[in-house]
Amino acid sequence: MCFEGFGTVFDVNEYADGQRWHESGAMLVGDDTIRHAHNIDYKYHYEAGTRRSEKFEVTYTFSKETAHLVFEPITHFQMVGLGYLSAEWGHGNWKGELETGGERFQVPVETPMDMQHLHTQTLSHVTCTLSDGTQHKGIGILETLVLGAHSPSGFSGMTDGYTPQ
Repeated sequence: MCFEGFGTVFDVNEYADGQRWHESGAMLVGDDTIRHAHNIDYKYHYEAGTRRSEKFEVTYTFSKETAHLVFEPITHFQMVGLGYLSAEWGHGNWKGELETGGERFQVPVETPMDMQHLHTQTLSHVTCTLSDGTQHKGIGILETLVLGAHSPSGFSGMTDGYTPQ
């Protein structure tokens, strides 16, 4: 995420039961200072019937302070447009020296739960609140791919959408 004077990045990967097998988060301050988070917590607010974000919150915990980020989606970008989950192009597949092609589809897509549309990057307005109460406004990308069951989100199948409780 990009803010005036600093930026942030994070990655979280979990098993179906929600247990993490990878997490990383950092804040770049100035030209060369990287602060690594000791812990990352998140809360995903899904659009009903999808696995796309309606809102997303993440909290970085550093040694002496926290940074809480709230993502408010502007638009969803379908990663199938870059070949991810594309049956025809497959991201990174070699098809020949000069092979080119393209696809067109309307956004937002009419079938967000089709396998090819599950991988998204969501351009978002982001508000960062530091533990001293200081707020910063910025812009960022939330990349999401939730395949299969994920009990913390209420997903039990390969491509079922979120059902509000």
